Amino acid sequence: MVNNTDLLMVTKSGVLFVTKGTFGQLTCEWQYTYDEFTKDPFIVDGRRLRIEAKERVKSVFHAKEFGKIINFKSPEDAKWILSKLEEVRENQPKS
Repeated sequence: MVNNTDLLMVTKSGVLFVTKGTFGQLTCEWQYTYDEFTKDPFIVDGRRLRIEAKERVKSVFHAKEFGKIINFKSPEDAKWILSKLEEVRENQPKS
């Protein structure tokens, strides 16, 4: 849990950032597969996790995404999530 309304889900195939709405609905704000990562995730300023990923074209105006920064409540939370991301990625089959 990132905060009271946001979740970062780590799965076998990637990560998802999910927001809980006013009425309890869940919305996936963004997601990346591990294949889209361009660098290993890393921590910035103690409690911010940075995930860098391949460029995506989202519209005719060519809006680009190069990754995300997730702010956690504490440095310990960020380090724990980073360790889980590393653990899952290490166990991925090599192509």
